[in-house]
Amino acid sequence: MSEFPHDVISGVVVAGFRDVFDAYLRLRALSDFVRHDRDKAYRFSIKRVFNIVPEGFSGMEVDESLLKDEEERALLVSVRSAELELKNIRADDYQGVLNTLVSMRDIINKFFDRVLVMEEDESLRRNRLALLNRIKHMALKVADFRQLEI
Repeated sequence: MSEFPHDVISGVVVAGFRDVFDAYLRLRALSDFVRHDRDKAYRFSIKRVFNIVPEGFSGMEVDESLLKDEEERALLVSVRSAELELKNIRADDYQGVLNTLVSMRDIINKFFDRVLVMEEDESLRRNRLALLNRIKHMALKVADFRQLEI
């Protein structure tokens, strides 16, 4: 019997890892994260990002002139701040990555509550997906959140 839940193992394996020790560090950080996220609110926010960004979508450049809503602008500010924060932590500090993502929860939720991501206007839709893809890219440093049970 493994000390890690099967969905945590799947999330780490699907995201990929450098070596066995790296996988262990990811498993430990993600397992602690899941254990402390009793109401599943943090996992839910990040998993929403994974679920809406289409598989194979690679855009990450956000055109600020296309940001129509305050929630879009707030999320971009938060994403940029998180990206800077992640540059200043060790590559194997997976708990640090997860803490950074957790700090974005309320802004992510407001974005989803007030912004139509799958907008008919293709340029707006792609821009919004690129913004979300930057969050997905940060989360993939630890695991593929699509694998986590909610």
